[in-house]
Amino acid sequence: MSHELCLFLIFKYLTKRYKMTSIHGHEVIAMIQENHYQNDKELLEHMNQKFGEHAKFHTCSQSNLSAYELICFLQRRGKVVTTENNVLAINPQRICSH
Repeated sequence: MSHELCLFLIFKYLTKRYKMTSIHGHEVIAMIQENHYQNDKELLEHMNQKFGEHAKFHTCSQSNLSAYELICFLQRRGKVVTTENNVLAINPQRICSH
């Protein structure tokens, strides 16, 4: 079993055991598609309002991310980009389709 899979399974167990919730990054991607955020700070503020400041996020390959860590991850992976108009947008070629 890979280290990443092991960590993911532990995280899943702990979230069920302690009734923690984790929001999938796809929800944040949908927020970006529906809104016109001018920068990371604006997106982070909206995420904190919608999900709470202490919310945890996960993706298909990462878990236990803060809102800021998720934004950085999405940008590093090229999933979230800044357009010519200085608006955050989704790069459709980099989004998984499940």
